[in-house]
Amino acid sequence: MKKILHIVGGLDMGGIERWLCNVLQYKNDFENTEFFILSMHPSKKNIVKDLNINEKNIFFSKKNNILSRIFILIKTIRKISPDIIHIHTSYSSAIYAIISKLFNVKKIIIHSHSDRRKIESNASFLRKFYIFLMKAIINAIDVKRIAVSEFSGLSLFKKNFNVMYCGVNLQDEDISIDILEKNKDKKLIFHIGRYTEAKNFPFIIEIMKNYKSSHNIYFVFIGSELEPLQDICNKNNLNKVIFLGGVKNPYSIMRKYASLFILPSKWEGLPLSAIEAQSAQVPTLISSNVTKETDIGYATFIPLHLQNWIQTIDRSLSLEIQNKDLDNKFSMKNNINLLNNLYSL
Repeated sequence: MKKILHIVGGLDMGGIERWLCNVLQYKNDFENTEFFILSMHPSKKNIVKDLNINEKNIFFSKKNNILSRIFILIKTIRKISPDIIHIHTSYSSAIYAIISKLFNVKKIIIHSHSDRRKIESNASFLRKFYIFLMKAIINAIDVKRIAVSEFSGLSLFKKNFNVMYCGVNLQDEDISIDILEKNKDKKLIFHIGRYTEAKNFPFIIEIMKNYKSSHNIYFVFIGSELEPLQDICNKNNLNKVIFLGGVKNPYSIMRKYASLFILPSKWEGLPLSAIEAQSAQVPTLISSNVTKETDIGYATFIPLHLQNWIQTIDRSLSLEIQNKDLDNKFSMKNNINLLNNLYSL
């Protein structure tokens, strides 16, 4: 039995975790393979029940510090003796890869999920030195390097990497949500994401404050940990807002209810939320900071200028949605085939 250990930063509803959920739904397509997960955050456990994996195969760091993370990695390697370690933790992947090397793990994979070059250009000297050191180690040791997009690969590796697009698991269910049913006659503008700097929620707030149109619109937010956004909306009397929290099948919800999807991110690797929106045939507006590889047929890329976004949103809501042939490079079937090749020993 081949044992594969995935190392992640936490188990919340982020892009990496959603992708891992998708992969584990197809775990029977991996011949003679057992999956394990090590989360380097002690309390982020929101999606544990959504993972198609025995909970005894999931391990957590006891504390949120590097020594505790190193300790749990060594303990986990000794306990399960993995054949392959697949690491998703950006710069700290260097540390976990070196430890894995010391224990003679047969194959080590470092997976870059984000393009952080622009945001890290403003980092402190110590932070820049840490990044330089981690990237130098990653590029010096014998590991497999893969990235979700060309930009995310250049961000962590610079060279000697392969792009493997994350697959999305599109299950079309007949989902009915009361608050959306009550507002079906409105133009519903969707966004998916946690309240993080990358998602650029202050910019979305400015759109909501300044958007004036004949369209009767509501902004619909999907994601956990959005309490700060709710507080801001309440303080600014922004009442045309719907919060759905974390949902299991955003694709079906957007397919049924969404008029538009927006993603004015400061940076991304390759956002699966935008792939799901386009797969649901929803026009999708994306920051020009995000790689064009995200476009599968319904994407428009816009610089982060407020009036540009307001005008494009208004214009997009006035257009009829045209059926298009979609690029299938994000299919789970393609993903599983690529992973099976990657996991060969």
